[in-house]
Amino acid sequence: QPEKSETPNTGSGVSPADATQDSAETQAAEKIITLTEFATTTFRAPSLPCFLLRPHSENPDFFGRKETLDSIEDVLQPPEFRSPHMGSQSLRSITLCGFGGVGKTQIALQYAFNSIRNNTYDAVFWVQADGKEKIANSFKEVALQLKLVEATEATDPVVTRNIVLEWLSRPYRGSLSDIDIDSPAQEQSFAKWLMIFDNADTPELLRDLWPVSGHGSALVTSRDPYVGTYLHSTKNIVLQPFNTDEASRLLCKLAFISDATPEEQAASIELSEKVGGYPLALVLISSSMRRNRVTFMEALESYDKETPRSELYNAQVASPYDRYSKTLSSVWVFKESGNYGNLLLEILSLLDPDAISETILRGKGRPVQSTETALRQLQHEYLEARKEIVKSSLVRQDSKGKQLIIHRVVQEHIRKRMSPERRSMVYTYAVRLLLEAWIHDPEEKFTHLKALWDTAKIVSPHAYRLMELYQSEQWELKLPADIECGLARLLQKSGWYLFEIGYCESSFPLLECALKLCEKHATNLEVKTLLADILFSLSSFSAEKNQPQDALQYASRHLDIRMQVEKEKPHLGRHAGLAYTEMALGLLLNGEYEAAIRYSRDGKAILIKLEAFKAGKYWPDFAVIHEAISLIALGRGSEAIPMLKDSIAFRENKYGPNDTESFKFGFHTQLLANVYSQQGNWKEAAELYQRSLSNYRATVGDHYHRTSQVCVKLAEYHAREFQVETAK
Repeated sequence: QPEKSETPNTGSGVSPADATQDSAETQAAEKIITLTEFATTTFRAPSLPCFLLRPHSENPDFFGRKETLDSIEDVLQPPEFRSPHMGSQSLRSITLCGFGGVGKTQIALQYAFNSIRNNTYDAVFWVQADGKEKIANSFKEVALQLKLVEATEATDPVVTRNIVLEWLSRPYRGSLSDIDIDSPAQEQSFAKWLMIFDNADTPELLRDLWPVSGHGSALVTSRDPYVGTYLHSTKNIVLQPFNTDEASRLLCKLAFISDATPEEQAASIELSEKVGGYPLALVLISSSMRRNRVTFMEALESYDKETPRSELYNAQVASPYDRYSKTLSSVWVFKESGNYGNLLLEILSLLDPDAISETILRGKGRPVQSTETALRQLQHEYLEARKEIVKSSLVRQDSKGKQLIIHRVVQEHIRKRMSPERRSMVYTYAVRLLLEAWIHDPEEKFTHLKALWDTAKIVSPHAYRLMELYQSEQWELKLPADIECGLARLLQKSGWYLFEIGYCESSFPLLECALKLCEKHATNLEVKTLLADILFSLSSFSAEKNQPQDALQYASRHLDIRMQVEKEKPHLGRHAGLAYTEMALGLLLNGEYEAAIRYSRDGKAILIKLEAFKAGKYWPDFAVIHEAISLIALGRGSEAIPMLKDSIAFRENKYGPNDTESFKFGFHTQLLANVYSQQGNWKEAAELYQRSLSNYRATVGDHYHRTSQVCVKLAEYHAREFQVETAK
């Protein structure tokens, strides 16, 4: 069960915000972390040089674009001397605009690798900028690679983002404590950095992430021609396709023809003119020529034969990119993959394009549990299908990370080619593959197990993409009920994962869509179980966002549905107890403390009857926590002491005196310390706050909101003891 926000003081007794801490006897040999140590480790020396370009590698076939690269270098090259004051004009920025597949990303990559070879920058970062979650993940990776935070601290995306932006604005090389903030910038040695925002087609997403000052450079790629104006870039470049001569030379290079005959040269020029110098089309044509061992003349003849059919197709599909949509159609028809290669491409067109793990597609070495023969056969023939599409240059393989990357324009075109019936079928396949990839154990729901996060990180971006396609007005999907319920399960699990790692804003759309899907089919126990899970997730989300009325509404619905399911079982299980505990949270957030105590106790009564509890393997942590918060809020904190001590003793016996299994130990000790603090037992409270601080730092990190609460309490204690410097 998730840890929640407290409600403000309502006037009855003590505020629940003061009712958050844990307890146990302090071991004599235990090292107590002081606030002084805490403060000095908050800002770490960055790890430089730092070059983060995943999932991309350098393109050995990069061609031309010298003028564009020179323009980028002229704008972004760090000057030898800097202004003493670091205003917004210190940031050098450039935007590359143009339609999909014209080469924006490849140019940005080439500039990045050229800069690394030339030691232009101390740090180069690649940010996937086509979604909130991707941007947040990229900033988290930057913070981790620079070693500005530890992995346990990078749980709050807002805090992590701010830490990165703070470093970008003043990119110190050593510890922040070594920087003289009063000295002019030119007298200090700051790092030079480059940040690349790729696929920033919605520049509004960068509003809170755009570095406004610092010794750095920013490069943005986007289809939006006005993104440079929105971001106030130093320069905006609208990228055009290759001219005929450049396109012809690129075709010859990619087709491995170094000494073309006049006839071949003429054919390559004519073929280049027909595709308008569009780089992606040139890559696909040359790839097909190599694979099928055809000449330029044969390729031109085949292209001319297929053009009428592709033009008819494009006439039926409206596209904002008509010029290159027709071109890509011609190229696509010119080179078809095999049956399973085509099916694999169709599935890939529905997933997030940037990092598609092959474990999803291959089924972790076992066939997907599905009645669809084509899907099982695809997994059997996967290696051959992958070989076809990689050779065709439609998909790029990151062998190191075992991921596939597909261009967005290719995805769009593949989706357009599918009939409504075909879309529904392929969508069904995608849902089944993602469900199979996700480890599922009913008892692992809502347990905060970090062991599940690795899988969730791989699957959740694709679940988000499927949701976007499902909600698109352009798609007319006809899915069977079991697939809609499967999609709802995917969205619930993805939403819960994002909630656990702190991406609350991204989790809500997933959970909301899952609820609408599930409510259509909640007629049997299996679907009602899913509905209860979704309602629990939404209640937790509302509590974390300090929306007490919504939290109580969802908790009440959750309790009703969950008990319908649980009463069909031989005995009530853990999730029945959690339903009462969640209801208690909703009540205490609304100031109904007496009712919250009753529901906490009802939940605890269910949980202590479980065999896991009797065997000493389980403890009703949050039933205790919510009851304790309510008692403290009513000014009856002394009643909470025995239960908090019992909880702490259980965790110490199971996980040791320095329990770091989860943040629950820190939560219990924080609550008990609050009680002692109210009673005037300052020394005992301080010892417990310090144990809570140790636990939080080891589990949820320095930037967790409860960590800051404990620091405030410790500061109050040291101030009371006239230890002013430590209190600071």
